[in-house]
Amino acid sequence: MQASLFIPGYHPEKLRPVGEPPDSRRRAKEGPETMLTRISPRGEVRQAVFPVIAHDVAISPDGRAGFFGRMNLGGGEGAAHHVTFDPQTLEMIAVGRSLGPGWRGGGHGLFLPDGTVLCAERAPERPYAGRPSDHYGRLSRRDPMTLRVLDTLPTHGIDPHELRLSDDGRSVIVANYGSVPRRRGGLWQVVEPAVTVVDLDSGRLLRRLAVPDPHAEVRHLALGRGGRIFAIRARQGLPGDNAIWLQAIGDVADALPVDPNPTASYLPMAPVLLDRAGGPVRVLARGEPQAHLLEGLSVEYDPLHNEFLAIFPSSHRLMVFSGDDGALVHSIDMRSRGMVRPSGLALLPDSDRYVIAGYWQGLIVAERGSHRVVHRLTGSAPVVGGHSHMTAA
Repeated sequence: MQASLFIPGYHPEKLRPVGEPPDSRRRAKEGPETMLTRISPRGEVRQAVFPVIAHDVAISPDGRAGFFGRMNLGGGEGAAHHVTFDPQTLEMIAVGRSLGPGWRGGGHGLFLPDGTVLCAERAPERPYAGRPSDHYGRLSRRDPMTLRVLDTLPTHGIDPHELRLSDDGRSVIVANYGSVPRRRGGLWQVVEPAVTVVDLDSGRLLRRLAVPDPHAEVRHLALGRGGRIFAIRARQGLPGDNAIWLQAIGDVADALPVDPNPTASYLPMAPVLLDRAGGPVRVLARGEPQAHLLEGLSVEYDPLHNEFLAIFPSSHRLMVFSGDDGALVHSIDMRSRGMVRPSGLALLPDSDRYVIAGYWQGLIVAERGSHRVVHRLTGSAPVVGGHSHMTAA
């Protein structure tokens, strides 16, 4: 590999950090924590624990800083909101705070051409007030060396999550969950799931691409050619609601130290293909068995072959879609390749390969286009401690 891999670990208490920086043990003595695993191009592993419930990693183009984005409120108001770190040593650079009481991290961020980092920020949790705009989140632009907030922009959507920078660098495309908590608890109410396109200079809403469904949130996205946007949707049920589909794919109880979804289960939900210019929403994989569409997660666009690669952990699948019309090209059961719950997905820069990481352990390097496995790293010992995404830089 010509790049390092960065993988969050949600359960550092289950693992002993390997090659960690000298100050990592005192970083998170109390409160929430997330481990970060760095695998170098030569296969060296280094891990550190950070005092934040973090979800995804972004690395600056110059390699000077990494961003570890907070997800929701865990740990209370006093907990770190976001952190930045040295990508080589994993030493912490800065800790950022929330935008105000009750504000939550959206889990994702990205570095802008000017070197600042743009972070998804979620408004305080409260039941639906009757107007979607009362629940809209914001984007904070921060100095990565201090995480000081330089300015903020509206997302024009509820609970922003993944962010993608447009090809011209002038706008940001945002996946907005569109859901709010119910007054009596239980599963959240889906109000306004949408992809929004926001001008980076003015914060003006350039386009709202509604993805209407009474149950489905919009969570992750990738940008293809010609303004095409591939969006991953998620539909949640109560624990056990997905049993019939797990049985259909021949799944057995996860042999993992922790349950990835202890308070809910993911139900089948097809991804969609959108056009930035507007037009109808194209629902994909219509002919695929419903059980294969459990828990869509990471997605990346391969410009070499004009394909979208999407991961579905609960059904153990990698699906490959045409970048032209979203037609399903491949549906691969990763259990046939020795991996359960594929979660992280990253294209290796300046390469014709990509990497998939299992939720708890295992790495597979595959060739783009053919999707042939060229390297496999598996073992009986857990390595990364449970994760959703992976970054290659």
